[in-house]
Amino acid sequence: MFLALFATAFAADTLTVDYLDVGQGDGVLFRTPDGHVILVDGGKPSGNADDQLAALGITRIDLLIATHADYDHAGVHEDILGRFSVGTYVANGVAGTSQSYSRITAMAAALEAAGQTDVRTVSEYSDTDNLGWGDVAIHLLKPPAAIGGTDQNTHSIGVVVERGDFKTLVSGDSEKKETDAWLAEGRYDDRIDSVDPLHRGRAPHRPRRAHRGQGLGERRLFRSEEHRLNSSHLVISYAV
Repeated sequence: MFLALFATAFAADTLTVDYLDVGQGDGVLFRTPDGHVILVDGGKPSGNADDQLAALGITRIDLLIATHADYDHAGVHEDILGRFSVGTYVANGVAGTSQSYSRITAMAAALEAAGQTDVRTVSEYSDTDNLGWGDVAIHLLKPPAAIGGTDQNTHSIGVVVERGDFKTLVSGDSEKKETDAWLAEGRYDDRIDSVDPLHRGRAPHRPRRAHRGQGLGERRLFRSEEHRLNSSHLVISYAV
């Protein structure tokens, strides 16, 4: 099952955003009007993101981003790197501790050595670098240097995708101190149409409309009135 928030089919002149049904974790798929494919995270292998991509007829992922190395966000990348052609693979540069992370890193290195995949860390990009195609802009927000340490959640990559008047933010498991730092540094503004909420629902975003799953119930999303983003959609992912 897909939660297709902005379009239900990939059509000409359409930027399609699909929130894959991966259970715990995230998998956000973007398909551009000119046919490029971007996948942010993907969940655990048990979430079957690779099968969902294949069911959509996808054979190549132009840009694969691991917002951070936690298994519930990037665990399926081992399967994806083995099953699909991947143009560029971007990670946060903070080493994970799982055996899966070690295998994914080794696989990505082997693909790069064979000239099949370009492997990067987010530190190699500036906030103004555009990784997109055509009129779709993709900017990566690296973890603020002031945070320090090696915690995966607060070193999540922020992925901002824009086309025309539409802008969306995928923030991995970012927590409030990371997005507060991004805002304080002026690294993104408050014009966000859709946002994947932060880890444990600690989102400094103020949506005009929220999309939530049945049975989720009410939860407090905002810890304060400060640093809220003016979002028209909020997507809450959860496991049942």
